[in-house]
Amino acid sequence: MKYDTVAELTVTDPGWTRDYVAAVTPMVERYGGRYLARSTAFEKLEGDREPPQLILLIEWPDEEAALEFHESDDYRPYRERRRAGSHGEFLLVAGEDVNRVARSASSSAADRRVGHAADRQSATRPAGGSRRVGGTAAGE
Repeated sequence: MKYDTVAELTVTDPGWTRDYVAAVTPMVERYGGRYLARSTAFEKLEGDREPPQLILLIEWPDEEAALEFHESDDYRPYRERRRAGSHGEFLLVAGEDVNRVARSASSSAADRRVGHAADRQSATRPAGGSRRVGGTAAGE
């Protein structure tokens, strides 16, 4: 089953970010991860919390790959520098629907192709629909 890292991050000291992004991006890929988003452009739709500067989404082939990366000796010094120069939340989320209603990331390709014509239509957003929050782009 696929897993995703979902992170909300606010940078407090940007001194670590350049080296971190340059080294950690290919490291994530070597461990089987794929960046889906690392962005300061997002729109808060609901909630009372102060929004972070950055939202990060990484897709992993499975839980083991994500945990191997996160606990690796390769990543450890970068993780420590990120923690010292930022605050935020990192979650590892299973690619499933606990209600077994929605097609999830772990569904087979054949399952994803099945559906009504309306399911296959792409939704569009009006231009300018999102806003940029923060300004430093770093993250796992």
